[in-house]
Amino acid sequence: MPSRNHTVRTEWSIDALHSLPKVDIVYAYGALEQEVIGTVAADARGLIIAGTGNGNIAARMVEPLRAAARSGLHVVRASRTGNGVVIRNGAQPDDDYGWLVVDDQAPQKARILLMLAISSHSDDRSALQAAFYRY
Repeated sequence: MPSRNHTVRTEWSIDALHSLPKVDIVYAYGALEQEVIGTVAADARGLIIAGTGNGNIAARMVEPLRAAARSGLHVVRASRTGNGVVIRNGAQPDDDYGWLVVDDQAPQKARILLMLAISSHSDDRSALQAAFYRY
């Protein structure tokens, strides 16, 4: 058995879901423009930011992501490296910034999990973070 609940062992059912909130993924790279974050924040409920190892974020991207989180966007740090754990308050002070971390989820799976978690936990940041540790 997998160590984490999945599929039919979760709290979600396709019968109860009529729509899912918009969550985008932005893969970080050297020339990523800060304006991308504002564009995503304008109409999404969440953003998976796929950084380098441990979900590291370039210093020039921190303030746009913090501003997006203050405006209500759920910012979730992930890693684009293919495996490994993103440690909460490791590469960035996530608690201070109001950000979440994926733990060991790939960005693509984290996007789906965040959509599901928002659909049932709305804006409860601690419940959203718990979903990443549970599933």
